[in-house]
Amino acid sequence: MFADDVPDRGDPDGPGGGWTVVQRLGALFAVLALILLVTPPSAGAIEPPVIDPAAVPPDETGPDQPMEQRRVCAAPTVFPNSNFADRPWASDYLRLADAQRFATGAGVTVAVIDTGVNGSPRVPAEPGGDFVDQAGNGMSDCDAHGTLTAAVIAGRPAPTDAFVGVAPDARILSLRQTSDSFQPVGTRTDPNDPNATQTAGSLRSLARAIVHAANIGAQVINISEAACHRRRGATTGSPACGPAGSTRPPSRRLRDADPRRRSGCPARSGHG
Repeated sequence: MFADDVPDRGDPDGPGGGWTVVQRLGALFAVLALILLVTPPSAGAIEPPVIDPAAVPPDETGPDQPMEQRRVCAAPTVFPNSNFADRPWASDYLRLADAQRFATGAGVTVAVIDTGVNGSPRVPAEPGGDFVDQAGNGMSDCDAHGTLTAAVIAGRPAPTDAFVGVAPDARILSLRQTSDSFQPVGTRTDPNDPNATQTAGSLRSLARAIVHAANIGAQVINISEAACHRRRGATTGSPACGPAGSTRPPSRRLRDADPRRRSGCPARSGHG
């Protein structure tokens, strides 16, 4: 046999393939690894959650129990020397003008579960339901909170000032679910601890409001609630209040700035 007749073990074109078994296995694993890297994984189907219809609150408006109004509806006020020509600091901080070049909330329905909304041309909310007053439709705000919330979400601009909501073209549905101006019929107000007095709004009515909002087409649901808790060693009449989940009360300056606070507890201060 001449030298030219001996196959080159390093030449894959030679007789017998020219590769050793180890080389062939290495090439096979390399090809398999490349296929795994470039082939997208198959999407696994996720089973939808099973909903027990019996556990869902009924889709009906109205309070859990008969309510009556005990307080005069609050009226919004304006601080002295207010300058409405300047754009609010929060709008500049969030760069709303830049964001609204791309989206203004058009085509989006937002349910505001709050103290109701007093509709106006700049806050054109629509009735979504009332869980405080059996005869209401959600378009009454005795606590001056739900209207403010709706304005922050979708307040329309006007030439008289520089305020505009985050999504001024969004559609607002007002669902009144809570109010400090209403109490269950027959209950008494505790003059020593107003925060212990039961007012309109419960966990059950909140759940019912959420179900109703989803069923009438809400794509976004805003919920405003407050949570009060007592500090260790605090007396009955000195609660510490703050947003839900907070472990400390708001500063004294913030509490004193809220004209609606009662015994140091800001009304409906938390948002979710």
